[in-house]
Amino acid sequence: MPMIKCVCGEPLAGTDDDGLFAAIRAHADTVHADVGFRDEQIHDMIAARSRMSEWDGSRATITNPPEVRPLTTERRDEWLRFFDRDAFMDNPMWADCYCMFYRFSGSNEEWEQRTATDNRNDQSEAIERGEVGGLLAYVDDKPVAWCHAAPRTQLPGLDRNEEFRSDDPARVGAIVCFVVAAPYRGQGVAERLLDAACAHLRVKGMAIAEAYPPKDPPSDARAYHGPLPMYLNGGFQVHHEEEHYVVVRRAL
Repeated sequence: MPMIKCVCGEPLAGTDDDGLFAAIRAHADTVHADVGFRDEQIHDMIAARSRMSEWDGSRATITNPPEVRPLTTERRDEWLRFFDRDAFMDNPMWADCYCMFYRFSGSNEEWEQRTATDNRNDQSEAIERGEVGGLLAYVDDKPVAWCHAAPRTQLPGLDRNEEFRSDDPARVGAIVCFVVAAPYRGQGVAERLLDAACAHLRVKGMAIAEAYPPKDPPSDARAYHGPLPMYLNGGFQVHHEEEHYVVVRRAL
């Protein structure tokens, strides 16, 4: 039976793709009416589910520390393959983002009109130009996780959220997203990426690493900024506390 887990944590299922569409549509209209999911977005979610790698719920044991490599033009195809197939194997509702959300400079309303194809194409071209900052974690020479870390000035989408606004963006490198493929979670991959992200931002000339862990995420998906304890254990300190997020910083 086709099933998708909503980002709120609710499992949604149908007897076939049409039934799954009906279940998602009903859930979106009743629980997430404020978001305004379009039919095209729901069809994108179902299409993403069909292209994702299958996951039976088991965990892959990591015997050696993952190798962390910066995203480069040469690694673009590996990055795209990770997002096409593995990044959201248990959460295809977010598979249309391709980590474009904070790079997008338009309004939230304009963002909602974008498709998975729009975001994939734009990110592919930006990687080719060397404009996407971040790191991939590899196990057995295969990407299993991603951390989006870049100079804050390259992430205008942060300013769409009042809680993330900054008075000194030129000095700040922002860590905005962790995506670990489901079988590899819970084994310290995000922590290893965090250390590498700080070193990466330092090389980029940033004086401060900044991140935005949520206070009370309703699901693992909503914790994509990374959990607060991970940052505190990694040498970050609370810079200011908002209603939904804690903004943390670490001097580089």
